[in-house]
Amino acid sequence: MLAQSAVFAALLSYFGGVRTHALYDYFGVDAKALGLSTGDNLQQAFNLAVPLLLYGGLAILVVIQGATMIAIPIGRRPRLATALAVVMATIGGMVVVLGLVAMRGWNIFGLPTVVLPLGIGAGLSLIIGAVRLAARVSPTVPALSSSMLATMLGVVAGSIVWSWSQYAWDVGQDGGRTISETLVQRQAVALYSTKHLALWGHGIQLVDLTQTGSVYPVRYDGLRLLTVAANGDLYLLPKNWIKGVDPVIVIRPTETTRVEIVASHEN
Repeated sequence: MLAQSAVFAALLSYFGGVRTHALYDYFGVDAKALGLSTGDNLQQAFNLAVPLLLYGGLAILVVIQGATMIAIPIGRRPRLATALAVVMATIGGMVVVLGLVAMRGWNIFGLPTVVLPLGIGAGLSLIIGAVRLAARVSPTVPALSSSMLATMLGVVAGSIVWSWSQYAWDVGQDGGRTISETLVQRQAVALYSTKHLALWGHGIQLVDLTQTGSVYPVRYDGLRLLTVAANGDLYLLPKNWIKGVDPVIVIRPTETTRVEIVASHEN
């Protein structure tokens, strides 16, 4: 039980890490530089796991119930069972081939990338079910060997992990896109400095405070807080940040700088 829990926690941490890397990759930032902990990844994974586990559990219950309802009458009609097994195997094979072809770049039906690995797993599941059904009603059909069954189930499990990883990446990228489109709702940052820092980007404003006699004669406005790294570095965005044009500004607070962070009035 402990080993299973450890594996599940490791998977959650992995998926959370994928989501986090995708989010900051949208801004061109390597998430490793943020020094995020396993707990941070688990927190991100929780938001991914709940809907997947909910809908996945419901789907499994529907499949089990449907298989139970079909198995009894089918078992009494060998010809029908054999025909159904052929149909299942044919559909399963087609789904696997289409999934593999799409993964190679020929996505004929324009399916989302998150669906493609699941298609391969679903196709193999249909083939497994077809062989087991045929072997049940016909003694001439050999049953799957334990090694073959284990291999196929391993591929099915791998396709689920693959699909979940792609889903986590898509969610992370969508999260980054949402942040970029709603920067006005993020904390505003005013950066004071003892000298010019040559910051640039759409929306950044340089304010000269020399005549005020301030210790910090330079102030930069028009910045928004993206995140704070574990070492205290501030990752800032110009308030009108444009992907592929504007930079992400990394500031490490020192005696020569002062930072003011203000909650947005849009919140």
